Amino acid sequence: MKKPISYFLSSGLCTLLLITFCLCFIACDGSSTADKAADKGDAAAAETASDPKLLLLDERIAKDPDNAELYFSRGNMHLRLANVKSAMNDMKKAAELAPEELSYQLAHSELLFESRMLPQAALALRKNEAKHAENADFHSTLGKYYYYGAQYDSAQYYLDKAIALDGKDLQSYFWKAMLFKDQDKVDEAIASMNESVKIDPKFYNGHMMLGQLYSKKGDDNAIKHYDIAIELDDKSVEANYGKAMFLQEQKRYDEAIKAYKSLLMRNSQHEDSFFNLGYVYFQQAKYDKALSNFTFAASTAPADARCYYWRAMTHEKLGDNEKAVIDLKRALNFEPEHERALLALKRLRS
Repeated sequence: MKKPISYFLSSGLCTLLLITFCLCFIACDGSSTADKAADKGDAAAAETASDPKLLLLDERIAKDPDNAELYFSRGNMHLRLANVKSAMNDMKKAAELAPEELSYQLAHSELLFESRMLPQAALALRKNEAKHAENADFHSTLGKYYYYGAQYDSAQYYLDKAIALDGKDLQSYFWKAMLFKDQDKVDEAIASMNESVKIDPKFYNGHMMLGQLYSKKGDDNAIKHYDIAIELDDKSVEANYGKAMFLQEQKRYDEAIKAYKSLLMRNSQHEDSFFNLGYVYFQQAKYDKALSNFTFAASTAPADARCYYWRAMTHEKLGDNEKAVIDLKRALNFEPEHERALLALKRLRS
């Protein structure tokens, strides 16, 4: 069940339909594929309107305009062809014709959700709440929508209902942990996320999030969960970096160095690993090694002011103030308001 951690830190996880482009909406009707394509003025959509399978569905819908399954089928075909506008029409129509069919309701609401129309997504799903009161997926999905809308009380209400209906609902525990995390309720977030990895011990994102949550507490359990994530995906940069950062923050510098070097074996251009190695060596007063790693970091990210600032500080420690001044000027070139660089430059020039 591995998904990139960036998904649940910013955008979202476990959507019913994987759509990564902006959505537009038009009124739902039973018009033909060709009519919809013409209305859109979209050359690509007009071209796909001649798809034989779509034309066949157009004919069937014309003969049976109240058949929700046909609209749902055509909507999925439109999605495969990237005709999202037309897919939205068909999913909405299917949901209206068969309110008792949860898959149609979810397909429609997920399209709204993916368009970032969160209130509309929740409203579309809640229209038939009474019909799906005993369905855990229904409540879990609503909980997700309210979570993304930062309506945490409503989110927790629906996620708790989903868990009460299905105690093995991994996603509900995951979203519940996320809403606790967003409210800085770290212990509650850990408890909920631990439930998710009990349900699926190979839940990569769960272990990654537990690594982050335990790191906030300075708890060595962070290493345990980062290591599990690495076992699940030995090429994971984020798991190796999370582990290395935890060790660095705990001032376990030798272990951190080993972890960063392990990461660089997986990604030889990882700027933050070079930079953090430089920082760790600087803290250990190993200035030659610090200088080398800050230089690698600067070559990987030549517009990063912090690389030049810390390389300047290293030059100063090595007694080369002239090079330190040059690097401080470079840092200020990329970040003119870099306060520490300004103060250091003033000090070295005095």
